[in-house]
Amino acid sequence: MEHDSRLTDDGEAERSTIEQDESKHLAEKLAMLEQQLEAADTRLRQTAERKATLEEEKRSSAAADAEARRKVEQQVSAHEGTIAELRQQLGVVSKRQEHSKGGPAAEDLAALQRENRLMTSAWYELSSRLQHNGVSLGRRRHEPKSWIGRQRALVGPSTGLDIEFKTSDDVTLRGWLYTPVNAEGKKLPCLVMAHGLTCLKEMDLELFAEYFIARLPMACLIYDNRCFGASDGQPRAEVNPFLQRSDYSDAITFAQLSPEINPDKIGMWGTSYSGGHVLWVGSVDRRVKAVLSQGPLVSGWENTTRSVRPDFVHHFLKMFQDDRHARAQGHEPTRIPAVVPDPMQPAAMPSPDNYHFFTAWEKKSDWKNEITLKGVELVRSYDPAVNIHRISPTPLLMTGADNDVLTPTDLALAVYGQALEPKQLHIVPGGHFDVYDGPNLEKNAGCQAEFLKRTLCA
Repeated sequence: MEHDSRLTDDGEAERSTIEQDESKHLAEKLAMLEQQLEAADTRLRQTAERKATLEEEKRSSAAADAEARRKVEQQVSAHEGTIAELRQQLGVVSKRQEHSKGGPAAEDLAALQRENRLMTSAWYELSSRLQHNGVSLGRRRHEPKSWIGRQRALVGPSTGLDIEFKTSDDVTLRGWLYTPVNAEGKKLPCLVMAHGLTCLKEMDLELFAEYFIARLPMACLIYDNRCFGASDGQPRAEVNPFLQRSDYSDAITFAQLSPEINPDKIGMWGTSYSGGHVLWVGSVDRRVKAVLSQGPLVSGWENTTRSVRPDFVHHFLKMFQDDRHARAQGHEPTRIPAVVPDPMQPAAMPSPDNYHFFTAWEKKSDWKNEITLKGVELVRSYDPAVNIHRISPTPLLMTGADNDVLTPTDLALAVYGQALEPKQLHIVPGGHFDVYDGPNLEKNAGCQAEFLKRTLCA
């Protein structure tokens, strides 16, 4: 009996312990559930607050859009009113012209017609920018979308004439002379323009020229560098910076002797490699009245040091020597690719952004992916900015991108600091090629046009 009693007591104690454990476990689980519920309530409250905030922001944004639309409509109305007034004046002048051939009335008519075209062009530029910002005016949807397309369609085609001229060493260079519409009989300021390393004039130089002549009473002379494109010169694909900068001065001479050009108002424009050329020529050729240097190469040695891996340098030096020996023995110059998809392969410009830019143009132009080894060797020895302090008092504008790795931004900025007044610096976001197209093109070209207006066209 006593044994049975002990067994019963032990069983009850065990059950009591189990019940206590279960009770404790349930209490802990309940506490955890309460915490989870509290956290869920907090998240729900935060979500509700966020929803309310978003709704308030949406209402504020709608109000801001409405205000922006109201201002836009006011601007559009003002533009349309101006255009209507100009057209009315055109009608009056046209009637005068019927009674008087030529003379002041004809000049007034031409001026008003040009002003009318420019005002119309301005309306479309405003429309494009507003549409880009999400405000649609819903007019003229059939017009070209790009600003240069609208410009060509509305301001009228430019008169790009084929030209050619001889250099001091009797090489024929060929290009185009752009003049504004209705520029007959006027002596125009002229901007002499050439492209960068291995580039052709067709590679968007005409966009800058057309932009300038549509906004300013000036001409633009564009030409292919010797040994490239339509220009003569042997060996082909050879880039000699010392001859190229001499060619700039010969182009200036040609412009001065052209009947359309004011010989006392010649400016220079260069980009990348030629951006360095204009720094040199602008410092020694006092016929130049304005210098525009875009993304310039300012130190060939520093540029090469950054773009060529140190363990590749010895190989390149050996290639330079072998090429010199081959030339001395009458063999053809050695050529290498200008760009390559694999940066481990030898090339003049081995970075990926170079490859993408140039191969795109290879498909739609006569650009060839080659450069002589001597041209690459000469880059290392080229130091075009050494005289930048001597450009003054000629006005200088240097433009570029804030993340240029082809002609490094910091090198250009350091050299710009050595230039004397008058000078101006304009930097846009992006890389080396972002100044040629996309949203930066108009910012870049617009700044250059304003500079030309204040200097060359003043």
